Amino acid sequence: MILIGVGTNLGYREKNLLDAIRLIMEFSTIHHCSKVVETDALLPENAPQDWDMPYLNQVISISYNNTALTLLSDLQSVEKKLGRGPHARWSPRVIDLDILWFMGQVIDYPQLKVPHPQIMKRPFVYEPIKELAPEIYLQLALQEEASLT
Repeated sequence: MILIGVGTNLGYREKNLLDAIRLIMEFSTIHHCSKVVETDALLPENAPQDWDMPYLNQVISISYNNTALTLLSDLQSVEKKLGRGPHARWSPRVIDLDILWFMGQVIDYPQLKVPHPQIMKRPFVYEPIKELAPEIYLQLALQEEASLT
């Protein structure tokens, strides 16, 4: 199982989520989509006021027949097609696609870390994972607990 985080806080957010899913379906099989959750933007200290726009977030589970790095490239192509260009870190975006889990693999490249290192610090990510894949959530929770001891 592969889990992808999908988020948006610019433009027509619901349409952005649906458009991203439609484009992801062109190169993968989507099995499940979590409920959509609205959350406040995560912002660094002293962020511009206009960055404070709520996100719509969800997690989707997919099958994919290539490597994690190839999936990352495909997801970045989707982001680009939907209008995401260069941006400041933490700034608003039309779409944000993150590989959260890739078939149980631990991946540690400069451009990709899986499982996503912030999963257990973000309820808008781990709650949908709990909904879609409770067994993966349990693994992640146990790993997080072990890393704290």
